[in-house]
Amino acid sequence: MKGFIIGIKEYFAAIAFTFRNGMWWAYLVPVILTVLFFVVGWFSVDYLLDAAKDFMMTKLDKDSFIYTYLEPLLSGLLWLVVKVGFFLVFSYINGYLLLIVMSPLLAYLSEKTEKIITGNDYPFSLQKFINDVVRGILIGVRNFLYETLISILLFVIVLVPVIGGFVAVMLPVLMFFVSAYFYGFSFLDYVSERRGYGIRESVKFVRRNAGFAVAVGGIFSFLLMIPFIGSLLAGMAAVTASVAASKAFAGGKE
Repeated sequence: MKGFIIGIKEYFAAIAFTFRNGMWWAYLVPVILTVLFFVVGWFSVDYLLDAAKDFMMTKLDKDSFIYTYLEPLLSGLLWLVVKVGFFLVFSYINGYLLLIVMSPLLAYLSEKTEKIITGNDYPFSLQKFINDVVRGILIGVRNFLYETLISILLFVIVLVPVIGGFVAVMLPVLMFFVSAYFYGFSFLDYVSERRGYGIRESVKFVRRNAGFAVAVGGIFSFLLMIPFIGSLLAGMAAVTASVAASKAFAGGKE
């Protein structure tokens, strides 16, 4: 709970810190990315929808009752299934997609935050930049897979007699905290990377600061659940969370 409370305080303090130190422009990046993801995804789904409708029509006899009278109904049903599926998939993967694509920006903000606080300088290096991007992608993919596996395990446990009933009641809360922890892991890993930690050492570092990770990751996860504008707000929250993590653990703090 101590780490959780510190995380909440540092998160809101990081907003003022970001504006005070001229990093406000970083909030515009996730806005642009979210709109871009949505537009590309929406038109891609429209293309797939047209292809699916054409395929369905080729399998039906044009003189048949189904083609003549039910074609509009089938097309409408197909449209509904594909569009709803798109929103569900987009909502589920968009958090990690944002974190992966924004990894160079978040790494930069993390370094700049520590430089402002401690004076430690991190000169630009193309090799380091590439390493940061690759590490951000690997961490994002790793956390996405772990979260997915744990979520599947929880659904399996729900089927177990007696204990399954208890887990079913707590399932939304459990899944929220699981996602919050792994999102928070991504924000804290920028601190780990700067300290030279490998993935295994980073895992230990995040476990020691699990409360903090859940706090900043929980805000990101909560915003993702807001309809329509949730992804946009969550992207902006990722900027704040990365600054908060670096601010809280600057100078080797544990």
